[in-house]
Amino acid sequence: MSNKDELEKQEDPTPNRLKKARSKGNIPRSRELTSFSILIFGWILIWFTGNNLLDKIIVELKKNLNFKLYLYEHINYILVNIYLISKKFFFIIFPIIFIIMIITIISSGLLGGWVFSKKSLNIDFSRLNPYKNISRIFSKNVFIEMAKTLFKFFFMLFSCIFYLWHTRFQISDLSDNNYSNAIKNCILIISKCVFVIILSSIPIVFFDSIFQLFTFKKNLRMSKKEVQDENKENEGNPQLKHYIRKKQRHIYNMRMMQNVEKSDVIIVNPTNYAVGLKYEKNMKAPVLLAKGTGNIAIKIKEKAQEKFIPIIAVPPLARAIYKYCNIGEYIPIELYESVAEILTWVYNLKNWKKLGGNPPKKPIGIKIPNYINKRKKRNIVDESK
Repeated sequence: MSNKDELEKQEDPTPNRLKKARSKGNIPRSRELTSFSILIFGWILIWFTGNNLLDKIIVELKKNLNFKLYLYEHINYILVNIYLISKKFFFIIFPIIFIIMIITIISSGLLGGWVFSKKSLNIDFSRLNPYKNISRIFSKNVFIEMAKTLFKFFFMLFSCIFYLWHTRFQISDLSDNNYSNAIKNCILIISKCVFVIILSSIPIVFFDSIFQLFTFKKNLRMSKKEVQDENKENEGNPQLKHYIRKKQRHIYNMRMMQNVEKSDVIIVNPTNYAVGLKYEKNMKAPVLLAKGTGNIAIKIKEKAQEKFIPIIAVPPLARAIYKYCNIGEYIPIELYESVAEILTWVYNLKNWKKLGGNPPKKPIGIKIPNYINKRKKRNIVDESK
């Protein structure tokens, strides 16, 4: 990445960019973490199974290091003997090799997870470009890796020398032991030396993991224009979205106006709110069929007047139904009593139109309970806006 790109690309990578990078097999990896995991689990495995493993190896060495003339008189005997010895040693060490292979696979995904990408298997011919290879060889990352490797080497070497210096007398005493004890003591010293190396690797692994995560995110940084372009790609063109939203509102309002015709009554706040309710005997409560504010409320009232649907002005009730109820839902239980008064008037109004007589009086002074305002707020949707 050039200096110009570094200055422009200061935005953190978006989830979509991280996802695309992952699909290409580009994920954070730490070779130090993988090596450390193999080393520590391999050491633990050998530490707890080493004695048994060593005893088996010593037994096989005693058996096969004895010279037997008849085994070497013919080439076929020699080959068969080599095969049998190799087979025995293979089955002795195979469990450890197999477990270390499993640990290698698991540890490789500790930092960035596991991913299989066909794109990572494709041949990139741009890597054959000599100019790019030279620039890659002398890049900043290569010098950082070189410095890190040299530091790791000398740090571990110092730790190893420090330990061996403190065990120099034990090492010099190995020659006084028989070969069986000498091998065991030698392996014990080597195991402890490996443990010292493991301990000295912990800070290196920790800082390398942080560095790899930082480098990974830094390489995926985006410019503000790239972020804007991605947002447009994900969310669509704002003008197109506005047009679609407008069409959706139009369709919604048309359907809602059709529902106005099915309403039994329209409750209004004379200027701002209008809600349409319907109730039948098989319903457990009145249902909200239409609602709106401003121009939509005016259209609801006009439609109701065209279809001779009763309209009654009860501002607090109209606002409460609008606020606490979505279209197609039953009205809140707190409003049952208030709505029942209005529906009784509507029922009497229908009977008067059929039978005649004195027209029923509109209910006056309908109140709603104060505790309706303590009702838990819900996500009320008004697509008409």
